[in-house]
Amino acid sequence: MQITKCLAACWALIRALVFTIISCLKLFRLNDDAKLAKRRLIIDWCHQLMKIFECQWLVEWRTSALPTNEPLVVMSNHASHLDIPFLFMAFDPVPLTMVAKKELFQIPIFGRAMYSSQMAISVNREDHRAAMGTMQEAANLVKSGKLVWIAPEGHRSTTGALGRFKRGGFWLAKHSGAKIVPVTIIGSGKVLPAKRWLPNLKQRVKIIIGPLVDTAQASEKQLMEEVAAIMQHNLEL
Repeated sequence: MQITKCLAACWALIRALVFTIISCLKLFRLNDDAKLAKRRLIIDWCHQLMKIFECQWLVEWRTSALPTNEPLVVMSNHASHLDIPFLFMAFDPVPLTMVAKKELFQIPIFGRAMYSSQMAISVNREDHRAAMGTMQEAANLVKSGKLVWIAPEGHRSTTGALGRFKRGGFWLAKHSGAKIVPVTIIGSGKVLPAKRWLPNLKQRVKIIIGPLVDTAQASEKQLMEEVAAIMQHNLEL
């Protein structure tokens, strides 16, 4: 039985990688002006991955709707590479721009696709000055009405437990005058755990969005504590 599960997981991974490469190649053929077509291609890729992994997922909103006339920063816990597809699908049709570590942009084919997608910006976490420049770029996007996502933990959790938050995302929210949209992703680490390649098939994932956190009257430290408390509560449900 274990061998059968392992073979099924290997086959799913091969199919996912092949489909990802094909999607990247399709993305390269689209010009920079085809933003809507690029976004639909990426969303289709996300949905197909979940079909390949036989993953059931649902979204629970704890805010009535996203304000259309206010700057917003999305923050989520991070336990798997699949968190990114889950977030793109959860917020669709609202386009999401992610702040991602520069190492992802160095992956052959996939990294070039991230640049080409126009839905991601690179942050160098080892260079403070460069990282602050990225945060300023992200703040400008937020002020212009873009929905920007950042993982406050800065890296994937290997246990599923919530890690220590870093300051950058909260500086971004305060500096851009944005409200924070906390997102708790429950179960993504079971589908594709950090530091592992083989997926676990037929898992269930829940994405809880909200409630919104107002940043106007709170310090960065207070915001970190409030957002962490929301995510921790959801993870313990």
